[in-house]
Amino acid sequence: MQTLLNSVVGEVIGEPHIIPFVTGIRKQSWHNNCLALGLAQGFLEPLESTAIHLVSKTLALFVRMFPDKQCNSIQMAEFNRRVRADYQEIRDFLVLHYCTTKRSDSAFWQDCQTMAIPESLQQKIDFFKVAGGLIPEVEALFQPTSWYAVFEGMQVRPAGFNPTLHALNSQKLAQSLAQGQAALARSVVKQPSHQAFLTDYCQAPKIES
Repeated sequence: MQTLLNSVVGEVIGEPHIIPFVTGIRKQSWHNNCLALGLAQGFLEPLESTAIHLVSKTLALFVRMFPDKQCNSIQMAEFNRRVRADYQEIRDFLVLHYCTTKRSDSAFWQDCQTMAIPESLQQKIDFFKVAGGLIPEVEALFQPTSWYAVFEGMQVRPAGFNPTLHALNSQKLAQSLAQGQAALARSVVKQPSHQAFLTDYCQAPKIES
C-alpha cells in the first residue's frame, strides 16, 4: 500500500481499500432449481474484466438448455462442464501473465517464475513455442490475437514458423506490413492526447473545499 501512496502525484484524498478475495468456482453452478451467477458462481481476479462476460455467457448457455420442471441431470452436467471450461480458459490466460514474467525484484515474482501451472496452459505454451501456432477453441473468450499479444509482450518466442509461409511473396508481405504501419501512424497523429481526451470527455467536477 505504501508503494501505491508514494507514487501518487498530488494530494491523497483517501486511504486505499484493500479488498481480499478467494479465487474459485462452485462445483455446480446449476443444481436442481438453483442457478449461481456472478460472484455467487465464482471469481478469478480483476486483471481481466471477465465478470460481465461470464454472467452473459452463463445466461445464454442456460437459455439454450432451459429446463422444464424436471431439471434433467444430463443437461445440468453439460452446463456445469461448459461453465467450468470457461473459467479454466480465463484462468490459463491470467496465469500466462505471471508465469512468463521476467520480473524477479520480489519473492512474489520469483515464485511466479517457478510455480506449477495448469497442464492445459503448459500444452498451449509448448505448442506455441514450436512454430507460433495457436488453435482457437470454440466459443472461447480470448482469441489468438489476445494470446499473441501476451506472448509477444512477455517475449515468449517460437523456435520456428509454419513452413507454408515459404509460399508467400516476401516483398509483397513486407509492402503490406509497411502500408499497415503507415496507416496506423496516420491514425495516431489524428488522435487527441490522453490528457486532451480526459479534459474533453472525462473531466471530474471540481470539489469545493
